Amino acid sequence: MDNMAEFAKRLKAQREKLGLTQAQLAEKIGVSSQTISAYEKNCNGEKGKTPTLDKVISIAQTLGLSIDYLCGQDSCEKECEFETIAEVINCITKIGGKIRCYASTRIVPLDPEECFEIPLNENGDTEAVTTKEVAVLVLDNNFLAWYFRDRNKITSLFQDGIIDKDLYQTILDGELAKFSQFPIVPLPVSQRGKPVIGIDRGVDYPLD
Repeated sequence: MDNMAEFAKRLKAQREKLGLTQAQLAEKIGVSSQTISAYEKNCNGEKGKTPTLDKVISIAQTLGLSIDYLCGQDSCEKECEFETIAEVINCITKIGGKIRCYASTRIVPLDPEECFEIPLNENGDTEAVTTKEVAVLVLDNNFLAWYFRDRNKITSLFQDGIIDKDLYQTILDGELAKFSQFPIVPLPVSQRGKPVIGIDRGVDYPLD
């Protein structure tokens, strides 16, 4: 495996971030704690042990990381870096080719600090702008619904100060790891040939 030092560094960093000891991680993937220690030695410039492909897969799933990222690649992060709105639209369109999507817009209130006045005439009359139009994208997928339902509960705990940022991120990493075993099911034949993003006819989608 190339770049074993980066693999070892990311393995150790994520293991510690999740609060796992070497023995706990070892038990989860079916190796000894000495084996995990040998994997992590590579990040210190020492000659460590190289894991087999099946162990890399097990480690990645247990730690909630992609195999590419764990093995030293940053491709997953670069794919999420957008510089223009067109790039965001293209990404959403690609998602629509895998998961049924519906889009619409909605008028929502501005936060008080975002409200502003616009001039109406030369007499100094103004009108308050208190709303804005936002895009609403509906993803028709049960697994995503379950994930975001639980994520919203966890986010509420974080926003209310019940859990701190580290615990919040640890829980999210654990939740994400659960879904690594579920592949994307191809769209049914009846959906092929249709626009990848349909028109959302719903009118009551809460944003909070």
